[in-house]
Amino acid sequence: MAELFITIIFFLHIHQRRLHKLLIGLDIEWRAPNNPTEEIPSAALLQLCVGRRCLLFQLLHTDYIPNSLHAFLGNPTSRLWKASSQDAEKLCKDHGLFVANPMDLNRLALVVQKLRSMGESG
Repeated sequence: MAELFITIIFFLHIHQRRLHKLLIGLDIEWRAPNNPTEEIPSAALLQLCVGRRCLLFQLLHTDYIPNSLHAFLGNPTSRLWKASSQDAEKLCKDHGLFVANPMDLNRLALVVQKLRSMGESG
């Protein structure tokens, strides 16, 4: 299923010559620790969205991560927007999935908020 998702996304964007403008929403989830002294478990779910198409890839229940998913996340021409700056690092550490061009939405939101507040004050 992951390979089909990636094939469709690449086909649609290559066909329309927009691969260099590909924006991908990325988030991960992990199960809660069983007790307070347990380390944070590895990422269990990878969520990818492009436009109205989304992929939920259960990292916790897979023995194999397709090469196409490695290539998709490692594509330097794509921008992967994510909710947390730790997501890309956690994917790499836990599953060997390198994210080539991550953009942190939290930092972007802070910049926009600061620009808006500067505009209101002066």
